[in-house]
Amino acid sequence: LLLNLAYPEIMGLDLLRMIKIDPVSKDIPVLALSGWEAWERAYEAVREGASDYVTHPFNIQDLLNKIGLLCH
Repeated sequence: LLLNLAYPEIMGLDLLRMIKIDPVSKDIPVLALSGWEAWERAYEAVREGASDYVTHPFNIQDLLNKIGLLCH
């Protein structure tokens, strides 16, 4: 799951917490996306259960590599 941490209606970290407490979705790998100026949020996302993070603007190959790692 690619999760942008800056949604206008709900904060991405709140959504991540909801995903990780739900027994149906808790084991789904989450790749958090965060703006480079908000990298602290990305670290917090990993503490809250995200598998990894990418700050944007990001290199598309780096993003695809991280997705590939999470899918195996």
